[in-house]
Formats: sequence, structure tokens, C-alpha cells
Amino acid sequence: MPLIVWSYPRGTAIDAKGGKDCFYAVDYAAPTASELGADVVKVNFPHPEKQSGAAEQYPHEFSPQQAINAVVRSANRTLLLVSGGERAGTRPCSRRHASRWRRARPA
Repeated sequence: MPLIVWSYPRGTAIDAKGGKDCFYAVDYAAPTASELGADVVKVNFPHPEKQSGAAEQYPHEFSPQQAINAVVRSANRTLLLVSGGERAGTRPCSRRHASRWRRARPA
């Protein structure tokens, strides 16, 4: 049976270092879940611009893609799911599912 871990850092110490979705917190959460034996780990989207109070070994200028790449490397061989970002809405993405969505939606 696979072990799925939602690894979301919380607390005042995390808030002081940039918040639950800062790169520092997410990059620490992914390998922690991996070391606990998780087969799949779900983390927040890392925001590299949130760096207040982060440790010195973390770079200060990098792109969101570089942040994701670093978190994937930190998760080792554990499958990584990333949540967060802009909400796309509740409508289905494809036309194939549009008719099902209309039928299933309460009137």
C-alpha cells in the first residue's frame, strides 16, 4: 500500500521565514516526507521571491522553474505533487468532459 504524505509546513517559525509556500519551507518539507518513507509527497508550490529569514545556503535570485527543479531533486525518488497557483475555474478543460459536467451539475 503506498504511503501518501501531505507535507505542508505550518507554525510561527515557518511564518517568520517566509511562510508555508516559501522555497525554504517547501524544500525542507519534500525530503522530510521522503525520509519518513513516503511514496508520494504533496507540497505547496515554492515561491522563490519569499525569502525573509531563510538560511544563508539558499540562493537569493532564482526562477520558479529553478525552485521546482530543486524541490524535485530534494524529494529524491519520491513522487512529488505540487499544489497551489492560480485557480483555473470549475469548468472542464476538454470538450469531451463538458457534456458530462453539464449532466452531473445540479440544476
